[in-house]
Amino acid sequence: MFLYQPRFQFELYCHELFPLLAESICPADSVQEVSQPVPLLTLEERALADFVGRKAERRSDTAPRIDGFVGRDVELNSLRMADAAVLAITGFGGQGKSTLAAKFMDEFGENVLKDWRDCREEGNTAQTAIALFLELMSAGRISFEEVIKCDHKTLIDLVIEYSNVKPAILVLDNIDTYVDMDLERPTGIIGDLCDRLLEVKTQITLILTCRPRL
Repeated sequence: MFLYQPRFQFELYCHELFPLLAESICPADSVQEVSQPVPLLTLEERALADFVGRKAERRSDTAPRIDGFVGRDVELNSLRMADAAVLAITGFGGQGKSTLAAKFMDEFGENVLKDWRDCREEGNTAQTAIALFLELMSAGRISFEEVIKCDHKTLIDLVIEYSNVKPAILVLDNIDTYVDMDLERPTGIIGDLCDRLLEVKTQITLILTCRPRL
């Protein structure tokens, strides 16, 4: 049988119980003054506590799974043989452009920094993608918040500055909205980044995927 207990009775019981519980655990006559503060955490616990409040790592977007990848040897060989800082994979939707880019990125060694950014997702603009890439490439020395509102030139200059720290591959997936279809070239900050990467020697490989021809 269910017995309903009014809420005010529960609160009354708590007010009565907790003082009694505190008195039984630590009687008033047992409290002693100490001249030195007693450490509440061990060294191991303090090391774990240091993680609390740290800024969470901003992870890359999720690349397509490639565990069942087969074929596309011709396209993969073209990407492997290409001697260019900027590579574009274009074609109709559903042909596997993103999966091909993910497969090619996976072939890079462990010493290569890999970053995948989907520019199709709402709110994930190209400016955001490149600012996050810079934060990752600089190992956090430059934060996303510091550069997200920078002009294109300043942001790209910083990318170029850190490009010689270690080899990196950046995939900007689904950049359709950043393509001038008449000129067949990327626009905005993606276009500016492509121009700089083709002008100067860096350790960055940029891969673009989109439906329009580039």
